[in-house]
Amino acid sequence: MSSVNAPMQTATPPTLLFVDDEPNILSSLQRLFRPQGYRIFTAPGGAEALALLERENVDLIISDMRMPQMDGSQFLEQAAKRWPQTVRILLTGYADLGSAVAAVNKGNIYRYLSKPWEDNDIKITVQLGLEKQRLELRVAEQNAQLKELNAGLETQVAAQTQEIRQVLGQLQVTHEELKKSFVTTVRVCANLVELREGELAGHSRRVAEHARALALRLGMNEVDAQQVLYAALLHDIGKIGLPDALIHRPYVSLSAEERVKVAQHPIAGQAALLALEPLQDAALLIRHHHERYDGQGFPDALKREAIPPGARIL
Repeated sequence: MSSVNAPMQTATPPTLLFVDDEPNILSSLQRLFRPQGYRIFTAPGGAEALALLERENVDLIISDMRMPQMDGSQFLEQAAKRWPQTVRILLTGYADLGSAVAAVNKGNIYRYLSKPWEDNDIKITVQLGLEKQRLELRVAEQNAQLKELNAGLETQVAAQTQEIRQVLGQLQVTHEELKKSFVTTVRVCANLVELREGELAGHSRRVAEHARALALRLGMNEVDAQQVLYAALLHDIGKIGLPDALIHRPYVSLSAEERVKVAQHPIAGQAALLALEPLQDAALLIRHHHERYDGQGFPDALKREAIPPGARIL
């Protein structure tokens, strides 16, 4: 992996756009990224940012969620439609997790980061987003070249075929690395949940074993059963952000305000996994694992067959 202290070396430095209605946030982001050689623009709101995108080529956007007139979700949705090649990152607070999910769906964002951010994390996220964009552009260029191949020129066909094999080889290596990284991520997250559960350590693993076995017994295919397994391992990941006082007390003993906070943990769990594409289905099961067949569950009060089968198993 390239160093996080400097952007990837290219003919022209990557261009970043920071969008936030708080001047101190914009100043902090500028101080953090300017020493790395990026070309930087700022905008105090979505309308100003869209106008700037009309004039300038921007590689990556970091936008706040809560802004007047046009929030981050609306702005990133328009940016995604008009400049789909631009990498989009959302800054959001814990209270905005539900809105962050909408932004992921509508704005097709690359990542979302919580405020306050950790400097090294946001620098790594920006660098990986730019590297992902570079790879996608390279693949797009290869596809364009393939369309221009002249089938009658055997030497050109041979040269292009060799180049394609090299690119595919690189993509295969990347795919294998992503698979290993994905499995490691699931294990790390499951271990974090286990540590957080304290006296209930082992609960998630036991649920996962029974849930997968039941899914297969009910005729679910291996792929879907594996998503049930992942969802079961991580179904309480949204509780990591809750204080101990809420986690270790019975639900019936909580106040109305405390119950609202606890009831948000399935949404927080889904939001935490949305950036991992292979866990999209598992994330949906996590959101609905506290629904009830009679519609009295949370967070969406789904009932009967509206509850996904995997969530019913959990």
